[in-house]
Amino acid sequence: MQLNAKGTEKQHELRLRVQGDPVSGQLALAGSFDRQAERWKGSLSDTRFQTPVGPVALTRSIALDYRNLEQKISIGPHCWTNPNAELCVPETIDAGASGRARVNLNRFDLAMLKPFMPEATQASGVFTGNADVSWDTTKEGLPQGKVTLSGRNVKVTQVVNDAPLPVAFDTLNLSADLHNNRAELGWLIRLTNNGQLDGQVQVTDPQGRRNLGGNVNISNFSLAMINPIFARGEKAEGRLNARLRLGGNVKSPQLFGQMQLSGVDIDGNFMPFDMQPSQLAMNFNGTRSTLQGTVNTRQGQITLSGNADWTQIDNWRAQIAAKGSRVRITVPPMVRLDVSPDVVFTATPSLFNLDGKVDVPWARIVVNEVPESAVGVSSDEVMLDKNLKPIKQQSASHPDQQQPDHSRRQQRSSGSLRPESASDR
Repeated sequence: MQLNAKGTEKQHELRLRVQGDPVSGQLALAGSFDRQAERWKGSLSDTRFQTPVGPVALTRSIALDYRNLEQKISIGPHCWTNPNAELCVPETIDAGASGRARVNLNRFDLAMLKPFMPEATQASGVFTGNADVSWDTTKEGLPQGKVTLSGRNVKVTQVVNDAPLPVAFDTLNLSADLHNNRAELGWLIRLTNNGQLDGQVQVTDPQGRRNLGGNVNISNFSLAMINPIFARGEKAEGRLNARLRLGGNVKSPQLFGQMQLSGVDIDGNFMPFDMQPSQLAMNFNGTRSTLQGTVNTRQGQITLSGNADWTQIDNWRAQIAAKGSRVRITVPPMVRLDVSPDVVFTATPSLFNLDGKVDVPWARIVVNEVPESAVGVSSDEVMLDKNLKPIKQQSASHPDQQQPDHSRRQQRSSGSLRPESASDR
């Protein structure tokens, strides 16, 4: 680092040069001080830096004016530029006990973020925006201000399981507003060839009651967006819609409205059953919600029901039940079975609990080839009955009298087996 300063109280200048990693650069500061008025006036010029996101430089000198008696500084209009960005102050900022500042983001290319993103993530597109903030510390209350951002040709690609998952935006608008003791965050997002997400969240009296308000809307959001990460022949279908309203306060939030997932159909080798179009609906009523849905398969159906309660935010509770009859489960190439689940999952901040039973009225497991590492049944094997008493071994029957399958029934953690019939094939 090299610092050079020279001059007098009436006329002086300073030059700073920094060589280093990750930042290096230079600046020049010149000015004069009026002792009687307690006022310093100067300018910042010849300023540029080399940073991890590329060179950053001033396009014009910044006029500076510090008035000690008023405890106020004025910063003149100026712009900072980068190959991928431009940030400007369009008018003089008077900063003191009170003041106002406007800043325009004329261009911000997401390519600027590449050094900070993981290799599996790529982003492109350009943002523009502005901020307008005013304050007065002589009065009670928060500063006033508004910030807006608007994206153009924005696209984010994330590599998932070695496959790219692109998400493109037709519209991407974000805003934040703080006025009249109310803070508000808003958004409007339209996905290319997909649905729309929009809404706003408001907090009234942020320093006191912190009451919540606003809406959250999701329109025709398609699950097909994730199809690029699936293997050939696999797919996801379904539509998500929601109309929600916020209430309550930050300590006890409330939610009203409905969220629906309809026409859900996921086909993939990872699915243990052949799913058919299914649906799920959640209804919110303040600090409680209910869930109803069905998972349809080519053979059998699973009915879902549930509820949640967050009246006490630190002692929330959620429960979901699944009940079905003879749902065909297939795990190629060895396993086929029908399951009839009747289970309930309950969650609290301190406990997760799964209760119920799963009956298996029919199953067939075929081992086409025994691995070389397989070990035979031990000669001291002991079989137990349902009362956990040893079963007496029976002498082997004549091969001609042996059956191809054996019938067995177990409850809760297992099920029953029977020979395969023609209708099961």
